[in-house]
Amino acid sequence: MSHPVYLVSMGPGHEDYISPCAWEAINHADLLVGARRWLQVVAHLKKPQALLGGSLDEVINLIKSERQDKKIAVLLSGDAGLYSLLPRLRDALGADALEVIPGISSVQLAFARLKLNWERACVLSLHGRSFDGLAQEMAGAAVTALLSDAQHPPACVAEYLRKMELIPQAIYVCQHLSYADERIVKTDLEGLAQVEAGDNFLLILEF
Repeated sequence: MSHPVYLVSMGPGHEDYISPCAWEAINHADLLVGARRWLQVVAHLKKPQALLGGSLDEVINLIKSERQDKKIAVLLSGDAGLYSLLPRLRDALGADALEVIPGISSVQLAFARLKLNWERACVLSLHGRSFDGLAQEMAGAAVTALLSDAQHPPACVAEYLRKMELIPQAIYVCQHLSYADERIVKTDLEGLAQVEAGDNFLLILEF
């Protein structure tokens, strides 16, 4: 009988935000699958690892074959239910094959840092996507949380917002959330255009 595959939410970055339930699943796993940074976090456990990168089809085939006699934990950034591989793995393996362990996303942490509630926020991501349709998704939202990356630097986001005549009253640029060099800056469209490009960052847009 095949073992369930655990989708383990690893939080926004720092190990302090990995839940006890997540650690329990990791400790009981025979094989850990994840991005390089998460595999480094759990390297001290000396468990077999598989890098989540490159061909996702190859990783899915590996999981399908190894779960016959191994407990597998797939380590996912933030919360597994928010812009993660959950839909793809559910389609490939079936919902009954999965156990999902929730966690804290960078979105939750950003709103906590800003002391704002977020039950009505529109949460969107540009990871692996284009700007097409973004304005329509944001329409009517008083607050939008926008996950972005090096392919969509702040200057490009600012240019897009101007083009679509979406002018936020306030913009919060959040980078390296939960880490020692965490940085949150309040700005406007003009200031957003001047923010240096970098790795993943999160924008909170108030309209």
